Amino acid sequence: MGPGHMGQPGPMGPPPMRDAIRRDAMARMDSIEARLSRIEARLAQMDGGRGGPGPRPEMTPEQREQMRKRWEEARERMREGGGPGPRPEMSPEQREQMRKRWDEARERMREGGGPGPRPEMTPDQREMMEKRMQEARGKMEEARRRFQQMQERIRELEAEVARLKKGT
Repeated sequence: MGPGHMGQPGPMGPPPMRDAIRRDAMARMDSIEARLSRIEARLAQMDGGRGGPGPRPEMTPEQREQMRKRWEEARERMREGGGPGPRPEMSPEQREQMRKRWDEARERMREGGGPGPRPEMTPDQREMMEKRMQEARGKMEEARRRFQQMQERIRELEAEVARLKKGT
């Protein structure tokens, strides 16, 4: 009598065991694919999947349309070489002052001094602004770190899915 006769295991093991392993692998693969799709959906929600702010749910369709038009107008002005263009809400004197401040700030940046103090701010306001900037930098760094962790986890899950698909 050969293997597999009368309840003895055959060369591939008892068939129910193979089916249980296959079902377990398929369930794991389904679970991984579900987690992967949830992560991808969260990523798409975070930044539109493009590294930018993505759609803004707090804006109405009309507001989105107005913003899109403003962006297109600014893009057209930039293409024509005119810079971002004049701001209608500013007088020519205000524009000239702004241009001077930008030139001064650009010069300070070239010299490696950073943006420098703002004459219109009190020392307390500057301190508060610096504190907010540091907090914002910390939040950005944390978001960047979490994003990289999520990307790494996605790569791991994709590799796991590929490995499980090969095994079935």
